[in-house]
Amino acid sequence: MNQITAKTENKFGLHLLSIADQHKLSDKCIEALLSLLNEIGTENPAHKVVNNISELEKEIGLHYMDVTCYAKCKMCKQTKSHQLFKQPFNNMICCGLTPTTNDDHYIIFPIKKLLQLILPIVNKTRYTSTTESVDLGNCERALQLKNLLMCTDNDFTLTLNTDGATAFKSSRASFWPILAFVNEQSAVQRKHNVIMLGLFFGKSKPDFAEYLEPVIEQLLALSANGIKWQTYENEVIHSRINVLCVMCDSIARPLVQMTYQFNGTYGCPYCYYKGSKPHYYPMDNQTQQPRSHSLHLIDIENLENGKENRGVKGRTPFLKLPHFDSIKGRW
Repeated sequence: MNQITAKTENKFGLHLLSIADQHKLSDKCIEALLSLLNEIGTENPAHKVVNNISELEKEIGLHYMDVTCYAKCKMCKQTKSHQLFKQPFNNMICCGLTPTTNDDHYIIFPIKKLLQLILPIVNKTRYTSTTESVDLGNCERALQLKNLLMCTDNDFTLTLNTDGATAFKSSRASFWPILAFVNEQSAVQRKHNVIMLGLFFGKSKPDFAEYLEPVIEQLLALSANGIKWQTYENEVIHSRINVLCVMCDSIARPLVQMTYQFNGTYGCPYCYYKGSKPHYYPMDNQTQQPRSHSLHLIDIENLENGKENRGVKGRTPFLKLPHFDSIKGRW
């Protein structure tokens, strides 16, 4: 297969998977479409496409994604990891014990590879900083971050999200995915181009300091070094990727931000209203001091030094990201 044909099939595969996602097509429906296209292209072998979903995934590179699994040993309490495509989950042995799929564990996806697949799709409808409409990609906070990082129109920003969902009825087990979308596209397109960075499964809530660490490491590399990806017009573009904000509901936010929950002392994420016991926040005429990124860092230092910390429980891994605002990075 020559280089041009390979690029064409890669482009076709991404288009087909994008259409399948938008219209919620089943695997059988996708394979029926592939069979129909092959029948149409019978007279010209150059027009033939792959025969099934497995071949389609191989054609666009999904088959060699390095998905890493993490599980904590029940004996030594150390978290072990391995690449799933090299070693099955049931071969992950530590202290003579083999973890089961019912134990708490999580997987982390290769963000660079996912972005290389999604950016050609995003690029078709993306807008730049000169777009007149105000949206996540060019709002005040986004423009401020891009100026600090000296971003160009080739660079992108991400919004991350996480939340828990019950895995089964009448079960304590739950899923906690880490999702992301590229901001430089319309709101309609964002919901069609969501990528999953990680997925936790267990009967307890994840330890986000540990769960987020491998994700943050990848995001730091994408911010510092960027990635090269190819448009549908075969143009190679170098882009840096930065996180604009993290969006969570009132339950997930304190877990990620590592603060007290909304019904705890100093539970408000936006000001230093201490609240009353039992924990509630009655209306009063006093002006409360607003929280800020600099004050949040002081609260973390106070916590680490055993002083009053005003609602902080730890240091979130997101603070490692360049110019990430722990308060304005909307939780």
